[in-house]
Amino acid sequence: MAYWWWWWREPSIYEMAEAGYTLLYVGDIEPTVTDYVLFDAFSQASQVSSARVSGYSITRKSSYGYVSFHHSRDGNF
Repeated sequence: MAYWWWWWREPSIYEMAEAGYTLLYVGDIEPTVTDYVLFDAFSQASQVSSARVSGYSITRKSSYGYVSFHHSRDGNF
C-alpha cells in the first residue's frame, strides 16, 4: 500500500504540457489565494481543467500559479 500515492496524485505542470494542455502562468497573486479561488476566477471566463497555486515560501509576500486548459482556444484572454 505504500506505493499507491502515485496513483492519486495530480500530474505535474510538465506532464500536463507534454500531454497537450495549454498552461497559463499567473504571477504576483496574494498568498491567501487558493487553488479553488484561482480555478473559480478563470472558470467564469473559460473552460478550465485545473488550477494550482505555488508560493514563495521564504518571503510569503506573493505567489504564482498555473491554470491549465484542455484546448488552446480556452486559454486565449
